[in-house]
Amino acid sequence: MKKFLSLFMIVVVLMTLSVSVSAEKSSIKDSKVVEGELIVSIEKIEKPVGKYSIQSLDNQVEKHIDILNETGFEVKDSLLSSVFGGEVTISSKNNDFMSEVVEEVGYVYLVKYEDTGESVEKVIQRLEDKLTEKGLKVKLIEPNYVIEMDGQTDELQCFRSTGTERIHENQAWHYGMINIPKAWEISSGNRNVKMAVLDTGIDYNHKNLKNYVNKSLGKNFTSNDADDFMDRQGHGTHVAGTIASYGEVSGVMQEATLVPVKILGDDGLGSTYNIMQGVIHATNKGVDVVNMSIRGWDYSEGMDNACKTAESKGVIVVAATGNDYMSRIGYPARYDSVLAVGAVDSNGLRAKFSNYGKGGVGVMAPGVNIYSTFLNNRYANMSGTSMATPHVAGVAGLIRSADRNITASRAKEIIKNTANYAGNPYEYGSGIVDAYKALIAVSGR
Repeated sequence: MKKFLSLFMIVVVLMTLSVSVSAEKSSIKDSKVVEGELIVSIEKIEKPVGKYSIQSLDNQVEKHIDILNETGFEVKDSLLSSVFGGEVTISSKNNDFMSEVVEEVGYVYLVKYEDTGESVEKVIQRLEDKLTEKGLKVKLIEPNYVIEMDGQTDELQCFRSTGTERIHENQAWHYGMINIPKAWEISSGNRNVKMAVLDTGIDYNHKNLKNYVNKSLGKNFTSNDADDFMDRQGHGTHVAGTIASYGEVSGVMQEATLVPVKILGDDGLGSTYNIMQGVIHATNKGVDVVNMSIRGWDYSEGMDNACKTAESKGVIVVAATGNDYMSRIGYPARYDSVLAVGAVDSNGLRAKFSNYGKGGVGVMAPGVNIYSTFLNNRYANMSGTSMATPHVAGVAGLIRSADRNITASRAKEIIKNTANYAGNPYEYGSGIVDAYKALIAVSGR
């Protein structure tokens, strides 16, 4: 009887594991993808002569494009060309960053293909075989997955404010919860700290944001107009105002430089390729923090490599866990190089919509009825892990303001270690972020 029960338990465990694995690894067929598009990454040449230069980069890109076109796949874009545009800004003396991108991310291309009735898996295998025959070493080929803004979960409420208070009364509870007023006694921010908002853009004409937005550093990766990073949806403007704003409202930071990187269109949708472009662009511009209030469900090796590259250059990357009422964390929050943020309400309880569980919540922050800037000099209450994430990004910015040389991994470690316990780590991670305690840990007071 005992032997039978033991065998029964083993079968149950194996069945449970099987269900868990199948739930985690959904097939490409079940995923939301940009139809007819693939992301292709080709390994760097084995023995480059000296440092990579713009000229050597162009030569390799031209060679790869010719080969890809010969295979019958149309090259729609080159990530390196679209990001660098013939210029590398992170290092004035050499092209070390470009070399690192080629090393870690590869030569990346967005390619189109015609629908022949084949499965995506067969198309990928066919392309890989052709590129291998041509003598190229394929790093990865994957679908261009759809990514969406991690938007509000309740009805949008817009306001016009005539007040002059530094912290609006509607902001008092969420800034009080994470000890922002006390943190400002140590640091309230710094204009030298660059905060990249990878989102729907920023309304850079908003009276509480325009002095902080650096348009020369911004870029749009969702259309042919690279300089059109105006927000017409509202999501990115709300996120930006929580990170850094002034006047009738205040961000977590009272001084900062906001960098608008539009990786979501006016419909709130983007792709993993857009994110790769945005992350590499922001890193190339020397930003300190990247905020991604976005969520996708599919693992992308290319996007993972881009986030790793950003962290290796000192960028603190923060992203939302998702608003899907489930025990599953979305990407990019789930990558090891990214700090995942969930949302709590005014009582410090996990918001019902806030995703949690396997994949690892980093910390929690206020994310219900958050008051911040909105389009056309307005203000709005919005809810979501999208609204929680910029609180944590702002704290990361304060940390970088207090210590310009702190590493990204150390900053994330401090944020988690100084968070206030809020409940089961499976749901709450390390707890609710505490800006004051984080700055104490940085400053050594």
